[in-house]
Amino acid sequence: PIHSQEMPAKNQKNPLPRYLTATATAYKYQRRVPTSFVDKVGCKTWDVYLGSDLPSALERHAALVSQHDALIAILKNPEAQQDLRDNARGVAHAANFTAAVQDSSELFAASWRDTEEYLTGTKGLTRRRELETLATFALQAFGDRTHVDQIEDPSSALLLAADMPAAVIPTEGVELAMWTAMKSALSEHLLELSPPKKYTPISARMEEYIGYKSVADATARNYRLRVARFIKFAGRDLPLDAIKASILREYRNHLMNGDETTPPVSRAVVRQYFYPLKSLFRWALREDLVESDPTGKIDLPDPKKTVEETKWQSLNSCEIAIVWEAISQQWGLDGRHQLPSERRQAFLMAFRVLLWTGMRPNEVFKLTPEQVEPDRIHIQKTKTGTARVIPLAAPIEDFHHAIRTDAWQTVAALGNPAGKMSGSFNAVIRAAGLTNSRHVLYSTKDTLIDRLENLGASENIQRTIIGHATGRGALRHYKTAATVEQMREYLDAVNYCPGLPTR
Repeated sequence: PIHSQEMPAKNQKNPLPRYLTATATAYKYQRRVPTSFVDKVGCKTWDVYLGSDLPSALERHAALVSQHDALIAILKNPEAQQDLRDNARGVAHAANFTAAVQDSSELFAASWRDTEEYLTGTKGLTRRRELETLATFALQAFGDRTHVDQIEDPSSALLLAADMPAAVIPTEGVELAMWTAMKSALSEHLLELSPPKKYTPISARMEEYIGYKSVADATARNYRLRVARFIKFAGRDLPLDAIKASILREYRNHLMNGDETTPPVSRAVVRQYFYPLKSLFRWALREDLVESDPTGKIDLPDPKKTVEETKWQSLNSCEIAIVWEAISQQWGLDGRHQLPSERRQAFLMAFRVLLWTGMRPNEVFKLTPEQVEPDRIHIQKTKTGTARVIPLAAPIEDFHHAIRTDAWQTVAALGNPAGKMSGSFNAVIRAAGLTNSRHVLYSTKDTLIDRLENLGASENIQRTIIGHATGRGALRHYKTAATVEQMREYLDAVNYCPGLPTR
């Protein structure tokens, strides 16, 4: 019907846009199909009824012109022509486009009611063609462009379809319920067709982090073990952007409470398990590998004991005397311990090196002969990844020779020599009566710091020797590390107990 307030189409005096014509009662879109494309489009003319309302007709006319211009442009592309020839069966793209633009009542023929027909009709296509066709249908019939946007290297036909408007979505009643069910069925099938999304799992990201940060070997092993524990809990090697705060909270609770296969760990250990994850996410955030850091939303339990209560404890003069006598009896040349002689010699030498360098046991055994000069030690492999140079103090000047012996090299080549030495050390000193669990091989570092403090060594000298950051807060940016000679002055003066060498 013609609206009373409008002039009938046949009396339209203003010139109409190209391809828009007026009949006695309505407007039509009429356009000849280029002769070379008639066989591909399936008709010689596009002839679409647009109704009697001029504003509406103009709007639909503009949409049709845009669609057909795009279709003609893509048909001129040889690659696109091959795409359309390959899709010439079932619900081929070209046929779908043609049906859509020729329909006299809707811009698109694709309807959610045709979902079952599409799911059935595409089974004869290749997996790729089936994916593209159904992804296009999902966009046209359901307004869901998720699958279209995820297709890599889309065909020319798919690109055209992605720019075409979608059908109207039901808003209520039985139709909405049916629409929802059909969309769900289509989406499930599309997920089956979609190739697995390529991503970098957390284990691989941790390797990138370890390499970029030059993390020391022992620390790297620790990080890998703790990430492996999280992967086991999660059930798979997740990418970083899939790790949300919710699963991290579950993991924290799992660590604290344990289960039938794994015992609970202490509050302090929970924090240790999260440390590699927090470090990795902070780095990934700075590198734009993730959009957020979920570890920042996790409230980790405070350890029940303070740092002072849990850190290794230094050995006083009486205790170090007991220790030295005990290990000398067990590890000396005439030692009673059943360890091989070369291992006893290396362990005894390493203990003295620890006392006058503040190194960690594993750092000592990673030294090479070339790194130990007659007057200094070049420490390359450290926990922090930062190399440093310290004096070869007078009380341990024989280390320059010892590290070049077959006995030392044999022990250094063992698997985890530091761990073997630590285990033997604990057994020896416990048998000698030192039952404080905080007295371990690592106590040598704290013992040296106590002696340096008593000698009046500055904090800068102490930190430079043991390899910690120099200075306090912002001041460390302006502090210069102590020189080798400044360190030597204090290290040569360190004295522990009778029996241990002095300068």
